[in-house]
Amino acid sequence: MTDLIARVGPPLVAAVLAGFICYLDLVRVFGRTPSRAALPWVLLKVVIEGGAGAVMYPLLISAFKGLEWFVGAWPIVLAGLCGPALLRAQLALLGSGQEDRHLGPAVGYRYIQQTIGLQISIADADEVRRWINGTVLPSLDQTPSELREDARFYFESRSDVSPKAARAILGQMDAVLADANFDDVWKMKAILNLILAHQGKQYVMSLVTASGSEAFPR
Repeated sequence: MTDLIARVGPPLVAAVLAGFICYLDLVRVFGRTPSRAALPWVLLKVVIEGGAGAVMYPLLISAFKGLEWFVGAWPIVLAGLCGPALLRAQLALLGSGQEDRHLGPAVGYRYIQQTIGLQISIADADEVRRWINGTVLPSLDQTPSELREDARFYFESRSDVSPKAARAILGQMDAVLADANFDDVWKMKAILNLILAHQGKQYVMSLVTASGSEAFPR
């Protein structure tokens, strides 16, 4: 049992680390946690990235076996942090003999990742659209201008948003408000999407929960 743990444990930890980093990157890209509708695709992406970390662990051990310091946590951390990128590089080398640069294992791996990423984006966008239309808008009694002004205090008070970045976000909102081709409902949707795109999930949730509605699709 001890030998089994010693063999399986490090690759498993590397897989968990790679999967966790993958999830954090999704949160960074979306500016919030992806919605529940995207969960199956999110899990698939996390599993694939975690698998890449697990696969790269023994390869790294073999590649750096001559280094005395490359033991213990080092190969686990490196496999978890860089495993997916290293795997793509390794697959690119395996396919380097292909006459057609559009063929090869690296291209196939990248295509799978792009397809999964697209499905996550589509599923998440559809869920957020239904939440905004069905829950957020009916629960708000603000005008677009009032929402923009309220959002100004929110972004200006956030320590992670620089004054320059806050002005840029508010400038986008002002451009929405100044567009005479769209009505107030469209402007409210556009401003809400801008807030969500800039890590404003908690702020929108606070607006919605004040009305007793569902905070966010989970």
